[in-house]
Amino acid sequence: TPLVGVSMRPWPSPPPPVPVVIATLKRLRQEHGIHPVIFPFQHSQDLELSRSLAQALGSPVSLLEGVYDTPDLQGLIGRMDLVVAMRLHALIFAATQHVPMIGLAYDPKVRQFLELVGSPSIELSDVTPPTLDPVVDRLWGTRHDEKQRLASVLSPLQERALETTRHVRRMLYPDRQGPTTATPNS
Repeated sequence: TPLVGVSMRPWPSPPPPVPVVIATLKRLRQEHGIHPVIFPFQHSQDLELSRSLAQALGSPVSLLEGVYDTPDLQGLIGRMDLVVAMRLHALIFAATQHVPMIGLAYDPKVRQFLELVGSPSIELSDVTPPTLDPVVDRLWGTRHDEKQRLASVLSPLQERALETTRHVRRMLYPDRQGPTTATPNS
């Protein structure tokens, strides 16, 4: 059964587009037999909204109510066939696991991250069935190719992150060639 991960968060204005996401997930369940998996990423903030989303979707749906550590969340996200999320870390985990994703951008950081990895985002105020459904359908139809594309995009980004770490290390320790241990002067 294909799995679609969802990570929503409360947001004052505009509010999360829960009815639109529910309608899209129900349509995907009917057309493709998907099983929605709801991730409350910031448990104390997201759980109530996640429960109402799960209840509105009806069975079958999985709501991950437990508190998970980072490796477990990454592993769970890695099992998804598609992720639809407001939470930046859900999108970051999807990218690192090469899972196709759509961001519902409530903040510029979400849109900027998705631009960096070449994945679609929709501004929260613009999320409607006519804007979300075509993006979901396109990504669903190309999800296998999208996994490969994400793998090729992430490799250079990971190398850039390592180079940044090496640069910072050179700035902090200019007299050292690498991480070495200090030896006492004799």
